[in-house]
Formats: sequence, structure tokens, C-alpha cells
Amino acid sequence: MLEYYYVKPATVDRILANVAGAYIEHYVSWLRAQGYADRNVFRRVPILCQFGEFASARGATDGQTALDHIDAFAQHWLSIHGKSCNSDIARAKVAYDARNPVRQMLELALYGSVGPHRQRKPFPFESEAPGFASYLRDERGLR
Repeated sequence: MLEYYYVKPATVDRILANVAGAYIEHYVSWLRAQGYADRNVFRRVPILCQFGEFASARGATDGQTALDHIDAFAQHWLSIHGKSCNSDIARAKVAYDARNPVRQMLELALYGSVGPHRQRKPFPFESEAPGFASYLRDERGLR
């Protein structure tokens, strides 16, 4: 699947030679099947390659042991790529952009699927109008 995105065979070989190369290739296939835009692959694969090197340098031998290094990698990525961030929100976005593809790749490799990790906001008027959210969902078709 990497051959679809990268023209040079040397680039594909370099990605596959990475410690996480097989996971990366599987993740790229999943991204394509989910309908992600090509730019997501080009943005995420370098992050994943660096994570593979980062985790193996810290003693990770497989995907299960690599899970322990996700947050440390996000902080490492932030220290390098977040120098120009002027706000906490911008710094959090940089860390999230490094953490999310790694988490998705490892979940896909270890568990076979990727689950959502967003916290849903509660319905804003639940205390003022109890049951109104369920009415909107069930009777009016709100998603």
C-alpha cells in the first residue's frame, strides 16, 4: 500500500525497515480504507517512523510495550516542534497531532480496530429541560 503514496522504492524500503514498518503499512491501508485524504498519510507516516525509532531506543520490543511510550513521544515531539507555539492550546494541538496517529496505529495493530477517544459534551440544557435531548434524538431524528 505504501507504493501507492511513495514513488521512490527507497522511501518505501526505508519505511518498512523501520521498527514499526509493518504496523505503519497496515495503518496506511486502514487510512485508505477509511477514506482519509492522501495528505493525512504524508503528514502521519514521518511521525510514525520517528515514533518507531523513539520507542525502540527506549526499549520497546513490540506494539504492546510501545504503548507505554506514546505520551513520552508526544512530549518529545512537542519539545521539538512546539517551540513557536504562543498558547497552551497550540501546544496541546501539536502534542495531539503526534499522539493521535501513534495511538491509532498501535490500537489497530494490537486490537484490530480503532475506537473513538473524544469526550462528548453533555447536552447543554439537560438540567433545565430533562428528557429534551432524548426527545430530539428519538422523535425528531437528531444525531
